Amino acid sequence: MGHAPAIVRSAADETTGTIDQAGALSVLRSLVPDVDTTLSSLAAQIATAEASAPGPVVLRVLHGTGPVLSRCEAWTLQNGHWIKHSPIPSGVGTTMRAIEAATLEAGLPYPRGDEGRRRARWRSVTGNGPAGFELPLSGL
Repeated sequence: MGHAPAIVRSAADETTGTIDQAGALSVLRSLVPDVDTTLSSLAAQIATAEASAPGPVVLRVLHGTGPVLSRCEAWTLQNGHWIKHSPIPSGVGTTMRAIEAATLEAGLPYPRGDEGRRRARWRSVTGNGPAGFELPLSGL
């Protein structure tokens, strides 16, 4: 940061502006892709998760109980293992049909076809947590 002591700035490969100059903002913006403000919150979050993942992406919609009836997460494939990439906050309590519509709104390559005809693309997900479904967003 630009307000760091001179000895720290001299050791750094790069520096940003000071706190007063919002120096960290440019670095943070470089880490996250631009968000299309014309999209719904759900579509924008799905598109951002897909664009920022280092590998193929699937959306997992998990059905729980209690206050969190459902949630949506983006998972990515790294080194042969699926890892959680990011939560989709607008996906909490939403339906699979809303996830499908937002995915289409975001212009992502999957699912294809008319709404309601993509059920074949969804896969069941089970494990130690709640049951759910998975929708591939990348050509897997």
